[in-house]
Amino acid sequence: MILRVVSSVILIPPVLAAIWIGAPYFNILLLIAGLAAVFEWCRIAAKGHSGRLGYAALCLFAAVLVLYSFEQFTLAGTVLGIGALGLIGFGWRRAGGGNPWPAIGLLYIAAACIALAVLRGDQTEGRSVILWLFLVVWATDIGGYVFGQWIGGAKLAPSISPGKTWAGLIGGAASAAVVAAILLAATSVERSIMAIVALSALVAVVSQAGDLFESWYKRRFGVKDSGQLIPGHGGVLDRIDGMLLAAPLAAIVFWLSQGGIALWK
Repeated sequence: MILRVVSSVILIPPVLAAIWIGAPYFNILLLIAGLAAVFEWCRIAAKGHSGRLGYAALCLFAAVLVLYSFEQFTLAGTVLGIGALGLIGFGWRRAGGGNPWPAIGLLYIAAACIALAVLRGDQTEGRSVILWLFLVVWATDIGGYVFGQWIGGAKLAPSISPGKTWAGLIGGAASAAVVAAILLAATSVERSIMAIVALSALVAVVSQAGDLFESWYKRRFGVKDSGQLIPGHGGVLDRIDGMLLAAPLAAIVFWLSQGGIALWK
């Protein structure tokens, strides 16, 4: 537990600094974290016979994020789509029955990183939206762990992640809502507090669904941690699993709000 806290104390300041400064530093952070996550994802799926697909996925991810950073949106989407299809095709040939997981990982992680880049790239609210999203996901992780350990009770998905409980799910969502309310009260941002609290609770639930999905994926291949890069946490994928689902949801909500649908405003 101490090692986990120390790692968090070391990692959080540079992440917050990148969020505050924005491009290009935030995009560089996304590139580094995304490459590490894609590598870990593909290594889990490799099972010793499809490592080349993992390296191909790494190259494709880097190309997509770099193209997006230079505002080559159509080309980035084309590379991502064709690259994913290519990975599926080669995976099918090499694995004798199919190994779509490198392609799935590429799409899954790239979608989250692009969503984060889109949100932070907004000149008006990008910084505040990303700060809110990260704080909500972090609060969900901490609240879920604390309430799950303190209250215990019925298991959420015992066959996937035996340590997770319904108390942890509810506690994580409540923690996210409280943090969002405090953040809103501490800033001059004019938003409906009820809308932000409800949205934060929804993001918390989706974040925990992302955590469960990664747990299922690792269990499918008989792996405990995605890696050992972050002491006390495991791999990068273990650290960002919730964000991988939460970020696309936040981007969709923000996009709908820009179109006049009052989900964020």
